[in-house]
This record gives sequence, C-alpha cells and structure tokens, in this order.
Amino acid sequence: MEAFATAGLWRAGESVSREPDRSRQASYSLIVHSRLPWDGPQCAPRRLFGGMARHLRVLYVHGEPAVDPPDASSIQIRPANEHPNILIITLRIPPETDPDSAASEQRRMLKTILLGPVGLAFERPVQWFDDPTAFRVFGGCLNEQAVVYHCTEPLAFESGEAPALVENENELLAATDVVFADGPSLQRAKREVNPNCHTYGCGVDAAAFRPDAARQRSGGPIFGCFGPFERRFDQDLVRRVAEQNPNATIVIVGTSGERPEALQRSNIRWVVLDRDEDVPAVAKTFDVCLLPYVTDASTEFWNPPAAIQALACGRPVVATAVPDVVSQFGGLIAVGRTPEEFLQRAREAVERLDSKAILEGLAVARRHDWAVLAERIDRHILGVLDRRTLRPGLTRAA
Repeated sequence: MEAFATAGLWRAGESVSREPDRSRQASYSLIVHSRLPWDGPQCAPRRLFGGMARHLRVLYVHGEPAVDPPDASSIQIRPANEHPNILIITLRIPPETDPDSAASEQRRMLKTILLGPVGLAFERPVQWFDDPTAFRVFGGCLNEQAVVYHCTEPLAFESGEAPALVENENELLAATDVVFADGPSLQRAKREVNPNCHTYGCGVDAAAFRPDAARQRSGGPIFGCFGPFERRFDQDLVRRVAEQNPNATIVIVGTSGERPEALQRSNIRWVVLDRDEDVPAVAKTFDVCLLPYVTDASTEFWNPPAAIQALACGRPVVATAVPDVVSQFGGLIAVGRTPEEFLQRAREAVERLDSKAILEGLAVARRHDWAVLAERIDRHILGVLDRRTLRPGLTRAA
C-alpha cells in the first residue's frame, strides 16, 4: 500500500484539497460502483463526482474484462487527474469466469484494498450504484451506512431477454435508502417500488456552453444535433431537415456512432469527438439546436442529456415530443409532435428569435450546472444520513 503514496495517491490522514464547508452538519465517504469507465467518453462521472469530491473522499470502482493477460484477475489503482480526493479502482476479471466466481473475486480484490491505509477513509461509507448487478456483488459487504441507487435507464426495456437484470434492480430498489432517477418519467416509475425516489435531471457545464455574444453568422444557418447516434436518434427526420433546407448545414456532434447511409448528404457534417468535454466548442457554432429523437418505448422514460446542453447553448431549440423534454422544458423550446410540425418549427426558429425563451433557458441551464447538482445531491445524502434508521436485510456474508 506504500506504493499508493509514491504514485501520488492520497492517504486517509491527509486533509482534503480545499477549505471545508462549515455549513455542513456531517460528512461521509463515497464508494461508487459504475458501469462507466472514469476516462470514457461520457463526462457525467467526472463532473458529478468531481464536484462532490470537493467535500469528501470518493472511491470510484469500475469492472471490466481482463485483457493482458486475459486469464488472470488484476487491480489497477490510480488517482483521478485534477481530483485529489478521488481514487479510481479498476477490477479486471477473466471474461470466461462464471458469475458467482467473478463476484467472489471482485469482493476479495476490493476488500483487500480497503484493508490497507485507503480503507481508513471508508470505514462507514455510503455506497452508490448505477449498476444493479454490482449491488449483488458489493451490497451489504462493506459496512456501509447507506445505499444510493442512481437509476439512468428503465431496465425492463433495456434488458430484453435478461430478466436477471430486472430482478437485480428490484432487489436494489428494495434495499436502497434513496434513489436518484435521471428524469421525471423514470422517477415516477421507480417511486412505485421505492417512494424515496427523486430527480435532479441531467447536468451540464453551463460555462463551457455559454454562447459567444460576438459571433456573427456567415452563410446559411447551422442546425446542430447532439449524439449519441443510436436507436433513439431519428435519422429520417434529420434527413428531411437537410433536404428541405439545402442552404443550411446540419452538424451532428457526439462521441460515438457510425454515419448511416441515409445521412450521407453534402449539407450534413459529422463531428465525432473523443470526450463530452469537447462538445461545447462545436456547439457554439449552432444557430438552432435540434433534438430529433423517436417517440416510442425507447424514449418513454428517457431524459436526453442533450436537452439541457441545447438550452445552455443560448440558441433556439426544436424537439420532438419526448415526454421528459416536454414536461421539463416545453415552455422554452419549440415542440414538433409530427415530422411535418418539427420541420416547420425548425424553419421558424431560423426566422424568428424568442429572446425571452432563450434567456430563461440559460437560467435553467445554470441551475443544472454540474457543480450545482453535485452540491444538491451531496446535501440530499446528508439529509438521508441524518434521518436514516437501520434497514433489515442489508448485511450479507462475504
């Protein structure tokens, strides 16, 4: 464990990196179990937990298949760049390992780390899960004082023919002390199982997206779309926008996805970036932000992060009638409930600027800044700890 210090990792006895917030009534440490790698394209883990780590220690745990060598388990431990209070743990398990053996090995590896000096900061942690499968591995095993479930997707839809995932989630929902759902539709659905379910919406780096007041348009308008480019992205609708606006440029920006044949047009430009943090620089060139998503079962409980990003751009926003987008931002954006209405709203957004809606949208984006959300969620967890009573059934055998 001495190698942690030489690698620049903090020790349990060191002070945090900033002056503590004297208004806080209590403190805790956080062990996060996430499906997302810390250095992956999505910035949400870095922004949210980076903000929370101003006040507390965070252990960010992510599992992935072993690669080199592929037949041996291994642990990678490293500090998070720019966040001295965050330690990143990657648990690698051979991909052919059966689920029970893999779970046992993951528990063993993490407990080995916590038996050393690092564990002194996590003697009574709060465990945070965005992956119900991880709860089956670590829930009730680390002497936690509370459990948080961050629900990002309706697993009943996502899992398809994998009912074990839904079973895992139901177990987590029954045991967790508080649920944070990504949007209002998901909140309503999960509140039926766990009434202590809340939503703070999606976060955004409001300052990074802030529009450039000095920007002048040259040439035709630019319609901007945010990725990801996946099943919920309505390719046909974007194609029709491009066809009906030949003097405009449609810019599609994101961190993943392949360019489909239907969208290979001269006035459609694709910008694929490595990380979410690179998106604002491209978004500043947009004249109108489009949210062209399908409206079916895949978006019934979905709160697209692109919605708050679009408002933060300070540009007109045109969206399809995704329920969470309409319920949260319907008064600030133009909604097209049919393809024809969407196309009309897109044309109108170029011709007429609703300054009042844009200013209100910027104010909403500031309230959803990652730093603000991190502070609100941190205080919510403190409130849970103040009110918490021991819940039966959390403790498990190792």
